Amino acid sequence: MLDLKSLPKVPEEALSVLLIDLTALVPVSQNTLKSFWAARKESESNVKYLIKAANITAKRVEDKELREFAQNTLIINEAETLEEFGKRIEAVQNFLIAAQFDQHFLDEKSADDFDRVELTESEKASIRELLAKARRLTTDAQYLSAGQKRKVVYHISCVENELFKDISRFNAFIAAAHDVSSFVKQFGKDAKPLAEAIQTAKSIPESKLEGYKRIETEEKPKQITGPDE
Repeated sequence: MLDLKSLPKVPEEALSVLLIDLTALVPVSQNTLKSFWAARKESESNVKYLIKAANITAKRVEDKELREFAQNTLIINEAETLEEFGKRIEAVQNFLIAAQFDQHFLDEKSADDFDRVELTESEKASIRELLAKARRLTTDAQYLSAGQKRKVVYHISCVENELFKDISRFNAFIAAAHDVSSFVKQFGKDAKPLAEAIQTAKSIPESKLEGYKRIETEEKPKQITGPDE
């Protein structure tokens, strides 16, 4: 169980950690929460614990829209499927990312600068090769449960679907990266090759997004010139 004392002190950062841990506990499945928990009582208590912690954290988030969306979305309905529950967690993750971008820029740049990207055929080919590697690693990963494997394959498929579009959505890459990052935390070096394949695929569109280019420019240290310059 997560040690709440280890959470970041910034509410938005703490919420992000809690959502990643929640995602790792919920496999992609058409089974209902009720039937899933009937066989896994420990999973039920862990999910309810994290949902409560996430809601407490959300109350301290500065952005009102994010705060209300998280509190209205992070609820438990035992009749819904695990896939539906997972999608609601992902929706809060995406809202959180967008809210953090808004807070970063005083001039409120368009969120499209962080999400919509045009990839070349060569870039798409490189991404497909990395995703194929990620699929193989997922299939062979003895440390992953069947449910965890289905979840990773689902996110990989979402990214692959974006590659058929003229303009791809970066959020699909973020969701996949969030998914595998939790495995590194859980399983250590065994999960690193899978995480690296997804992260490398994610880095290709990320390097082209105008929003991230602005962040990189703003965060570069200013050069100190000499007295004669």
